[in-house]
Amino acid sequence: MKKFIRALVCFTVLMAVMYLPLLFIWGDAAPYWVYTSLKYKRGHSNTPRMLDEARNTSGPDILILGSSHAYRGFDVRIFSNAGYTAFNLGSSSQTPLQTFVLLQRYLKTIHPKFVIYEVYPGTFRDKGIEGAADLISNDMNDSLTYNMALNVNHLIIYNTLAYGYYHDITRGKNVKTNTDLAAEDTYIPGGYVEKKLTYYKNMPARRKHAIHFNEKQMAAFEKSIALLEKSGIQYALVFAPVPKSTYNAFSNTQDFEVYFNRWGRYYDYNTRVDLNDSLHFFDNNHLNQRGVELFNRELLKNNEIFSRIPKDDRGL
Repeated sequence: MKKFIRALVCFTVLMAVMYLPLLFIWGDAAPYWVYTSLKYKRGHSNTPRMLDEARNTSGPDILILGSSHAYRGFDVRIFSNAGYTAFNLGSSSQTPLQTFVLLQRYLKTIHPKFVIYEVYPGTFRDKGIEGAADLISNDMNDSLTYNMALNVNHLIIYNTLAYGYYHDITRGKNVKTNTDLAAEDTYIPGGYVEKKLTYYKNMPARRKHAIHFNEKQMAAFEKSIALLEKSGIQYALVFAPVPKSTYNAFSNTQDFEVYFNRWGRYYDYNTRVDLNDSLHFFDNNHLNQRGVELFNRELLKNNEIFSRIPKDDRGL
């Protein structure tokens, strides 16, 4: 028995010593799409371009926060045509945990006059693995990243963060980004991603289900709101449209309304704009360009939001 315990201890120590080198070798050698317990994906999204712009952006009328519903749903060109400068800080699978990190890093330098925070309820349920991996891969890694990883608390993110630190030290962040991005996506300066016009044709019936928010995501969201208020920046909380087949499957939309109204002015545009699932979406979550244009133009009519952006500062 003693020999077995001694052998087990030796094996455990050996594996602990070998784990990180093997992880780094695997991260260097394997293409990102075969990763299982590691999700380092430098340049495999539009996040690097968006963050490069964010570092050199200052004083827009509107800063947009949120997940793919944000960067695929708020077209900065439409806001520009209406007389507003806008920057879209949305990123892939961004949950409140990632939003809070981004605000801590960029709010002071961007210093917007107003914030639109896209609050898709699914991101409040999510653990934040995909969003954390995207941020670790494409932004700086510091104490904020470390704290975010602790909150996500998943092996994939611990591995990705370890490899991220290693990658930053050996190669830095200023490396050429990969170009194997979706051919149907076009990055628009200002953080918006336009998708080639396609239509959502498969609309299966979905079972009713409730979305229960993750406590860590709620805590991060509330900290973000506190940071905006401390900075003196007004904001609106917007639930961007999703297909009716998706929205109607949520059994507790009233709970979303109660929660978000506690923290600010909340606008559910699933009940404010009439869109067609097959004409205005490209999948079961995201607006196509026709839907984006209808939604954004309707949003711009909301005087409760846009009357709060200081006109004198806009120079109109």
